[in-house]
Amino acid sequence: MNYLKHSLGNAWDFLKGTQNYFRDVLLMHGFILFICLPLLNSTTRFILHRGAIDYLSYDNIATIFSKHPGVLGSLFIVLVLILLLVYFEFTFLLISVYFIKKRKPVSLKQLLRMTVLQLKKVRPVTFLFFLAYFLLILPLSGLSFNSDLLSKIKIPSFIMDFIFENRLVIVSLFILVYLFLAYIGIRLIFALPEMILRDRPFRESIRESWRLTKSRFFAILGQFIIIGGSILLISSLGYFLIILSQTAVENFLPNYSLISAVFAMTLLQLILLFNIVMSTVGIFYIIVDFMDDEGFLPEIPEWFTPEPPLHRYSTLKNAGLVLFCVFFGVGVCLYNMNYLTSAAQTTPLTVSHRGVSNQNGVQNTLAALEKTSQTYHPDYVEMDVQET
Repeated sequence: MNYLKHSLGNAWDFLKGTQNYFRDVLLMHGFILFICLPLLNSTTRFILHRGAIDYLSYDNIATIFSKHPGVLGSLFIVLVLILLLVYFEFTFLLISVYFIKKRKPVSLKQLLRMTVLQLKKVRPVTFLFFLAYFLLILPLSGLSFNSDLLSKIKIPSFIMDFIFENRLVIVSLFILVYLFLAYIGIRLIFALPEMILRDRPFRESIRESWRLTKSRFFAILGQFIIIGGSILLISSLGYFLIILSQTAVENFLPNYSLISAVFAMTLLQLILLFNIVMSTVGIFYIIVDFMDDEGFLPEIPEWFTPEPPLHRYSTLKNAGLVLFCVFFGVGVCLYNMNYLTSAAQTTPLTVSHRGVSNQNGVQNTLAALEKTSQTYHPDYVEMDVQET
């Protein structure tokens, strides 16, 4: 009972501090989404274009290896840049949550400076561990660190098809591997924080994380379940109430349904934003909070130099932030209005599937095609050409 009460208290503290996380997560999210990803995508397309390669997939990777060494080397450099950016994002958010937990005000400039300082300390063995941890262990274990840079790294569909064709054996093995990686993911969860926050060497950090989690595995797993469940519950409740309210407006006040839909769509987008922030920062909060509860969260490092607060600058910054939020909110509402009205003004195309509507004939036959065309007047009739 005490453990459950403590875990729920931690979840409440995490949710209560939402406003503290928003600035750093949104800045990093926006930087990656609007600057890094377009730049990396353009670079990748340029590399493939210069190599006269139409696309990048599993079925032409052997050709790239054997006949396009320049393209292969360039793509490898892009991959390394992506991983460095993910490491930068991880470090930035970990340090941000650390100072929030320590209740120590820190400017964006200080956060960036400390993150760059940690990036300079990266060693090849640390980078290889990071590569294995974030591309193999975390995604497959379900303890996902949500990053836009990693969002497109998916299991290919042909592998998933093969798994489900042989699902009895392979799915059973997959569940075992999933549980094993979840176990490894939690046992090594403090390794990178130990390297970043305590400046420990790689091997010592691995040993320390393994030691610290030996008797705390289920406690950490419980934190993931409770905090993740809290985010899911709040989001689901928000979605349900908004959709229920919109349904009520459409049934009882149809003249106001468009205005209501615009606000409903905006609120749904805000809940999605809340989900992004909370799921992104959740793993860092669990790490830092658990280290603090167990007494091995390091003190503020000596190389951190606090800056005197600039009240005038803070007032201007807050006023600018409020102004930006107002303009952003109005812009989102106008976009939603345009989206909903343009969709309402567009007449959708109707397509009769295989020439049949309401089971009025045999599929893919001329008789069904003629009957459907004369009765329902679809824009198109889709037919599967059959050999006779």
